[in-house]
Amino acid sequence: LQGNTPDTVDAAHGIDEITGNARNRNQRTRERMIANQIISHLRRRFFFHGEKSQLTSLKRLGFGYAEDFSWLLNDDEPDNARKATIKTTLIAGLHTLQGLNVGSAKSALYLVDPAFSMTSNRAAIIARTIPGNKIKLLKQSDGWGENLEGNLPISESVDWLERIVIFQVTDEKRDGTVSLPLDIMTFDFLMRAASGFVSEAFYSHEIRRILNFLGRIAEQGNVSGSIGAVIKGKSFSISIEDGDIIQVSEGSI
Repeated sequence: LQGNTPDTVDAAHGIDEITGNARNRNQRTRERMIANQIISHLRRRFFFHGEKSQLTSLKRLGFGYAEDFSWLLNDDEPDNARKATIKTTLIAGLHTLQGLNVGSAKSALYLVDPAFSMTSNRAAIIARTIPGNKIKLLKQSDGWGENLEGNLPISESVDWLERIVIFQVTDEKRDGTVSLPLDIMTFDFLMRAASGFVSEAFYSHEIRRILNFLGRIAEQGNVSGSIGAVIKGKSFSISIEDGDIIQVSEGSI
């Protein structure tokens, strides 16, 4: 960008309007600053003036699963089949975070033993399996359970706006439940993770929080005479028989 090139470029005809021939550090810095301003301007224009777009405002912000998230926070249209599909997708995302390759249609949640979670992405020791009917998706106010002081729900006492979906797991050992709160960013991330892609750098904090949650549940698993394992996408059951004979059977998980 040289000569009388204006500092403000509308870029209505594309980003090519800022193409320059920077020859030194100062010119490159100026070109970068102008490019940042134009990109910010284009993003604002797309969000506020994209009337022809069929996307909702949340989708324009990059949340591809915003409709599912909003639907879970509303009770206007109960649809058990849709909720089951969303739950299965979230479970698939949790499998991806653990490095499990068990397919995307599993309704049960497989939990990798924390001691072996980082050994290999091709094999995993399963510490616990939680059936799908032990997992619920609730909006935040429903996840609070019984309310105190006159049984007046907060959502009816104040101007309340639901912002979190609760991924609730029944913990039979503790005779209760354990919950993982999911805001829209974490929810969208897990739904995307179901396809197998995880942006570890951007979501590093959320990944640690989710894996810690899963690790705590996995440690509560019952001790049995066999060990569940997933190796290269196939499930196996490993047991030690009399005479220290190791027996492996396929497809039992």
